[in-house]
Amino acid sequence: MSTELIIALIKSNIVLAVLLTNTILLIWLERKLVAGMQSRVGPDRAGPFGILQTVADAIKLLLKSKLCLLKLIEQCIFWHQ
Repeated sequence: MSTELIIALIKSNIVLAVLLTNTILLIWLERKLVAGMQSRVGPDRAGPFGILQTVADAIKLLLKSKLCLLKLIEQCIFWHQ
């Protein structure tokens, strides 16, 4: 591999990490602001100050969609028999 390719990969990984971190922080901030408007606590269960709640929600969504997809495939196979 050339050094230019390695540098480009490192830069793209840094940009991706910054964007993902920014997204997590903005979602956390939005949840905290909405919770404040509704006079409730907001996310505080996962991680320090609830900052990992978005990551937990993403994992939950991915696991749930996988299970739904497996059920859908199973139903399609059963329906076509």
